[in-house]
Amino acid sequence: MKLSDNRANAVREYLVSQGVNSAAVTSQGFGKSMPVADNATAAGRQQNRRVELVVSGEILGTSLTETRTTRTIITKP
Repeated sequence: MKLSDNRANAVREYLVSQGVNSAAVTSQGFGKSMPVADNATAAGRQQNRRVELVVSGEILGTSLTETRTTRTIITKP
């Protein structure tokens, strides 16, 4: 769980360092509670080492008439 929290916080800190408003960014680690693959294999564990970003609301200063959500999965080898 600690590793998951650290990974999520590292991404949050990077986004804030790049100019994203810190009040607009939250992070949460899920540990073993939300795997996308089987942790019994090295390949599955690699797939589970990921960060998911949820982006919603105003994008690049343009107000949206309807909220859109995009999920991006970043996997570290």
